[in-house]
Amino acid sequence: MLSEMKHLVEINAAVNYGSTGAVKVVEEDYSSLPADEALSRMLVKGRMEGIEPILERSMSEHGSAIAVIEQPLMEGMNRVGTLFGDGKMFLPQVVKSARAMKQAVAWLQPFIEREQLQSGRKSAGKIVIATVKGDVHDIGKNIVGVVMRCNGYEVIDMGVMVPAEEIWILRLFRHTKLRCHGCVGMRKKEMF
Repeated sequence: MLSEMKHLVEINAAVNYGSTGAVKVVEEDYSSLPADEALSRMLVKGRMEGIEPILERSMSEHGSAIAVIEQPLMEGMNRVGTLFGDGKMFLPQVVKSARAMKQAVAWLQPFIEREQLQSGRKSAGKIVIATVKGDVHDIGKNIVGVVMRCNGYEVIDMGVMVPAEEIWILRLFRHTKLRCHGCVGMRKKEMF
């Protein structure tokens, strides 16, 4: 049994490291793919390098930055969610994908703001969002923030690891004219 395992380790080393001992990294070329497929694959891989030219292609195909977010980027994150739900992706990979999504949205943000100004659309209201202290990541909060901004809301992001007391105090401030507030966090006793 031990010799069989040693043999498998040697095969793995030969395949993944080659004769030099260096890790082989095979970079997928996304430039030849349709923009939507490239964006989806890049999100699944959590790849951020080279995403801007593909975002530009996607914007010219869809006609707006918001459409890029609502279609290929959200579809890519849906694929990530499905893979995670099926046990084919793990939390660190999901976090990496979420960072790629966040970078893509940050790049698109000036275009979104320009589109909203040109359309003359007024703010739909304000929303405050936060990740409650004790949660392990802010993926859900960030996605909700993106969707709300795309739908004309002014989003006030309190950040991560926000104590529950600070979030619940916001309910007392009616003069801020908040439409709603959102809290993201694992259900824990200390949150309520």
